[in-house]
Amino acid sequence: MRYVENEGALYRIAGPSNAFPNEVWSPGEKKFVPYEGDVPKPVSWGQDVPKEEAESFIQECGGQP
Repeated sequence: MRYVENEGALYRIAGPSNAFPNEVWSPGEKKFVPYEGDVPKPVSWGQDVPKEEAESFIQECGGQP
């Protein structure tokens, strides 16, 4: 899994392309939930986030990486 940030939201993506995010972080549920938004995303959508940075963000939100 890769982590991708877009407009302040954190996503997990299983494939090599950002076009089809699998999950999005839910601050309310404190876990990743299935992504149900529009796909495919444009080529320029999202920025890769290092695993350590994503896990730190998750912990700051009260979740478990």
